[in-house]
Amino acid sequence: MSKTLPERIIDLREALDITQGKLAKELGLDKSSMSRIENGTRKVSSDELLKMADYFHVPTDYVLGRTDNLTDPELLKDKLQVIKVDDLPYFYRSAINIFADYQRHQFHENLCLGTYTPSDSDK
Repeated sequence: MSKTLPERIIDLREALDITQGKLAKELGLDKSSMSRIENGTRKVSSDELLKMADYFHVPTDYVLGRTDNLTDPELLKDKLQVIKVDDLPYFYRSAINIFADYQRHQFHENLCLGTYTPSDSDK
């Protein structure tokens, strides 16, 4: 079962390692309102929902708990040319780092064995 809106907000906030107070300030709320939202005792307005989705760079359906998909192709389609590795979800960044480490290891091995030649750089 998907997490609730308050659980999603807490998870997103903690993933960025920010306090309730900082998030409240970023969203134009007071800390007590943010606390009540996270406790599930206060509803979120549509304007606040949009601000949260924009702040965390996730679809509103994710914040609402309607999907577990953190990326929405419609949100990204106009930004495909400028996506940075740091903008990618953790598992993509992790895979890129693992691949880069593997490539570095292979390059180092080839250098040590003397099997690397400058013409290999085209491959």
